Amino acid sequence: MVQRRDDQDQLERLEFFQHADLPAVHNRLEEIRSETNRSLAENIHDYEQEESCRFGELVKEWERENRDDNELFLRSEEHKEKMRARIKELQAALDWQGPDRRFPRRKARKLKAVKRKAVKQKE
Repeated sequence: MVQRRDDQDQLERLEFFQHADLPAVHNRLEEIRSETNRSLAENIHDYEQEESCRFGELVKEWERENRDDNELFLRSEEHKEKMRARIKELQAALDWQGPDRRFPRRKARKLKAVKRKAVKQKE
C-alpha cells in the first residue's frame, strides 16, 4: 500500500506554491493516496477470492482421492442406525396416539355417514 509521507512539509520548503494553496494540494494528495490504496485493496481482494476457490477445489480433489472407504462404510452404517432409531421414535409416537386419535377427521366423517344411513333406514 502507498504510505503517507509528509508531503506538505516538503511543499512548504519549495517556494513555488503559495502557503494558502498548500492545504488544498495536501488534501488532493491524500485523496489520490486513498484512491490508490482502495484500488490496490480491491485487486488483492479479487485475487485472494480466486485463490481461495482454486485451493478449495484442490483440497476437495485431494480428499476424494485419499478418502478411506472403510470410513465411508462406517459413516453409512451410523446413518442407517440413526434412521432406524428415528423410525422407531416416530412409530412409538403413532402408537401412543392410538387408532382413534390418528385420523380424527376421517372417523368423524364415517360417523356422520353412519348416522345418515341409520336415519334413512328408520324412515
